[in-house]
Amino acid sequence: MRCSTILQHNPGIILLYRPGAVYASLMPHSINLDKGIGGNIKSMDALTEELKVKLIDILNLTSVNPADIDKNAQLVGGNLGIDSIDVLEMVVMVEKDYGVVINSQDVGEKVFSTLSSLAEYIKENSSNPSP
Repeated sequence: MRCSTILQHNPGIILLYRPGAVYASLMPHSINLDKGIGGNIKSMDALTEELKVKLIDILNLTSVNPADIDKNAQLVGGNLGIDSIDVLEMVVMVEKDYGVVINSQDVGEKVFSTLSSLAEYIKENSSNPSP
């Protein structure tokens, strides 16, 4: 279904205008507006926020809130105290949750430099965005 105008887009709800009709839809997944309705690739902001929560969980960063994480700050060796063991846990999470394999140190160094670079790499290479 191709729509000419998106009137409103809230989490889980989208109103679409097509000449002669307005469609309201409850969406069970994220929408990639570049690829049309039905895609499940998250927006970059949604993916970044999701990654913040996942990193806090898998790395047991109990004193950190998602808002405390700067998407452009250095991940490994930065303020969060992420080390090489933590990177291994992140690699497993990225592969399990997003279907993205990071199989070389060179790629890993670039991908895990910042949260933004991680989100961009996942968005570009994901076959099954987060459950």
